[in-house]
Amino acid sequence: MTDTNELDAFKFAFDPMLDPMGGGMSEEEEDTPGPFTPNAEGRTEFLPPDPDRIPAIDHAVKQDTEEYASRPAIERTRQLFEQLKSQRSILVGMIEAARTPVTTDAIEQCVEELRERRFTMYSTANLCSMLETAGAFERVTEAGEPYDQVKVEPDIVVEDGEEYWVPSTPPKVCWTATSAAFEACDAANFQDKLEALFDEEAELLPIYKHVLTMASSEGGTTMSELSAAVDSNPLIAEPRTFFVQHFIEGLERCAAVEWNGSAWEATAFGKVALGDLADVEDTYESDEQAKVGEVAAESDGIRW
Repeated sequence: MTDTNELDAFKFAFDPMLDPMGGGMSEEEEDTPGPFTPNAEGRTEFLPPDPDRIPAIDHAVKQDTEEYASRPAIERTRQLFEQLKSQRSILVGMIEAARTPVTTDAIEQCVEELRERRFTMYSTANLCSMLETAGAFERVTEAGEPYDQVKVEPDIVVEDGEEYWVPSTPPKVCWTATSAAFEACDAANFQDKLEALFDEEAELLPIYKHVLTMASSEGGTTMSELSAAVDSNPLIAEPRTFFVQHFIEGLERCAAVEWNGSAWEATAFGKVALGDLADVEDTYESDEQAKVGEVAAESDGIRW
């Protein structure tokens, strides 16, 4: 039989203040605020994170500065599209829905439908706020008037011969997309097309880079100059697969180059695309291109 005399000598009592793991809190730890704090009614509420204690994100865009607000709306909107690439289809859908003034409820319904095809962690209010800050959305009335210019006058009520002022109901807040938003949408669609083109013809990126480089020069470049520079490139000449027209047509469909009446010239979007090809090696220079360069240096600048 087990002898329990020694155990009976102990008096067990539950102390809720003791740490079950065997360690108590120091005075310094007790004074350190945690993520939870009791309110006046004794409940425990979660405190939002302190911005001063959150590490800064590298290359994050500060949208609450005068410098950011002074930048063109199209530039801010394009940057938003670039930062939220995975949410681009939702942003485009919201902008399309706001071609005419729409209520917040209508935008909410639009986002819910878009969520069925694309997950987003952002609320509709978050997305509207980001679009507004970027200059892609504006608050307006149902009539399309700027909401910040609306003056809400109190109603006058007469009772027993006395006039009283009572608060009137302000108009509903509606959202409308700006011209910068539509321009950014077009650029986003072309971006997707150009990325697909570059992925499909990845082995030909050096030629695309060469064409964009020539088209980015002042005044652009002619088809004859492009042909002299590209058509003999071993990537397409051995065996013959394409001529330079193939690359111009592809870039034109993606709005990366355009005809200015006398030459092919890179668009602003095309110059950005050229920057994205900075790591692509393009070392080929044809004999004809070298000769054209020598002739151009001695000519009066007229292209024949």
